[in-house]
Amino acid sequence: MSKRILLLGCYEHTLTIARSLVRAGHQIVLGVTPEQLQEGYVHDSRSVCSTWLHPDIVKQPAAFDTAFMDYLDDHPPVDVVFPIGEDDIRRITCIRSSLPSHITVVMPSNDAVHRCLNKESANRLASECDIPTAGTRTVRTANEPRKAIE
Repeated sequence: MSKRILLLGCYEHTLTIARSLVRAGHQIVLGVTPEQLQEGYVHDSRSVCSTWLHPDIVKQPAAFDTAFMDYLDDHPPVDVVFPIGEDDIRRITCIRSSLPSHITVVMPSNDAVHRCLNKESANRLASECDIPTAGTRTVRTANEPRKAIE
């Protein structure tokens, strides 16, 4: 069954994702900022059926949230939201509980996302699982990196 999928994030690998999803029979909407639209090329792909211009997800998170919810309310139904980049994933974790219940979000649980994006926690877990990691030191103030390097 064909689904309408909103991809958030315009990166080189976004095109690969869009092509794969189109081959599987889905429609792709690409969510991009005006800056990404001018710099990128993914929106020009025949795999993308439409483009949604949105406020910058990092610089204007509240404006993005409002525009995102308005888009979901006012446009052809989106079945799936697929955040691709780290910033996109971080933002969706903040508003996931507000999304309409019929929307599937393609990403791990918010708890798993937070654990994976916490480098200190991820390194500790890797060490506990006997996975080799590069040496690290945790710093908490602007002066500590110099001391840690020494």
